[in-house]
Amino acid sequence: MKNPEFEIVKKEINSEGFEGDTEGGASVFVGSKEEVQKMEERAETEGKAVDVATYIKLHKEIALPKERMTRQVHDIIDKHEKGWGWLKIVDKNRWDFAYVDKEGNLARVLIRPGDVKLPENQRLVDLLVSYGFQMGDARSYDIDTIIRGNVYNYCVDIQQELKKEKKKEFDF
Repeated sequence: MKNPEFEIVKKEINSEGFEGDTEGGASVFVGSKEEVQKMEERAETEGKAVDVATYIKLHKEIALPKERMTRQVHDIIDKHEKGWGWLKIVDKNRWDFAYVDKEGNLARVLIRPGDVKLPENQRLVDLLVSYGFQMGDARSYDIDTIIRGNVYNYCVDIQQELKKEKKKEFDF
């Protein structure tokens, strides 16, 4: 026999579907094995976008905040307008799109071609230009190497900060 109060709470949890905020939150589903399986399938397909613009908005990550950029990266980025970006095809299933966002941060989106729908007979680069991005060739500025190094150092700094916080939790 089903408990009506449980069913109400279960419906509320499952309608939200996420613990914390939806950006990076963990999926939380309550129900029978079959119900949870259906909800997991729905959650997996909801991240897919019909068009590239929506996909970029949903999957944008800040790879390097403006305030953490080295002078060298600032000098390169300052030569370009916001929206300057470049596309690197990692393999047939992953395209790495990086650009300077409106706040001056280096944003990154890992595009999975199977998750986006391109208009017929249109290349991704041409579509990005139609959205207002100024597409460039990062290699011509050696920016790929420079920025990758800066992003790597930023990630190392973040990892070290997390380790320090973790140590504070277990300060004996």
